[in-house]
Amino acid sequence: FGLLQIHIKSAQDDEDFVKQMISKNGVEMIEVRDFYMNTPLHYAALYRAYSVAKVMLSMCKNNDFYNINHLTPLHIAAINGDFEMVKILSKSKEMLDALSFNLWSPFH
Repeated sequence: FGLLQIHIKSAQDDEDFVKQMISKNGVEMIEVRDFYMNTPLHYAALYRAYSVAKVMLSMCKNNDFYNINHLTPLHIAAINGDFEMVKILSKSKEMLDALSFNLWSPFH
């Protein structure tokens, strides 16, 4: 599925590992995609990895976080009813304004 260690460690909320990877390889690590175009932030949203999500959101340059289904991490958090993650990810105006293929906002 094209998973890298940063995807797995993001899902596990391993903030230290994620910071090390970004420090060693650059902030572009936040934008690395798996086969389904999920970024590490998608995994953080799916697995309720709050610390990692905060770190990534504070460091990312690009907020183009659509996956193959045209969902952002904020869509995933909202679908899962994860209000804490929604609160964290709502700080990204781009994700707040994002629409899925069905033209659904994260709060549809």
